[in-house]
This record gives sequence, structure tokens and C-alpha cells, in this order.
Amino acid sequence: MESLSVSLGLGYSRLSKIFKRYTGLSPHQYYRQLKINRAKELLQAKQYSIKEVAFRLSFENTYYFSRIFKRKTGLSPSAWH
Repeated sequence: MESLSVSLGLGYSRLSKIFKRYTGLSPHQYYRQLKINRAKELLQAKQYSIKEVAFRLSFENTYYFSRIFKRKTGLSPSAWH
């Protein structure tokens, strides 16, 4: 996001406000939502374990991934799986 703001000639905070105005989410929240959506796809395909999905999507660890996933979807990854 910072490199994008530099290339657009905007400050990071200004770009972040514009981004939030159009998406309803901060850049960080939007990125996290993209990762959760991808996790749902990967879990539904049943190709990877929960641990592998967390690793592939660069979550700190499986516990953190599970917490965020449940907060965003209302279900644990194992219930989604």
C-alpha cells in the first residue's frame, strides 16, 4: 500500500481514507478478507489441511488463522471443512 501511495503521489493515510470510502474497509481489513475468502475456497476443495491453508495464506500460525476465520465467518475452519 505504501509503494502504491508513493507511485500515485498520495500520502499513505490519504490513500487509506480513499480506499475505505470506496470499499468500506481499511486496506488491511480488505486484504484479510481476501485471505479469508481464499481460505474458504481451499477448505471447501478439501485438498489441504487447515494447517496447510493457514501456511499457504501466510497466517502466523494455525491458532491465529482459526480465530480470525471464525470471527469472519461464524464457523471454525474444521466446521467449514
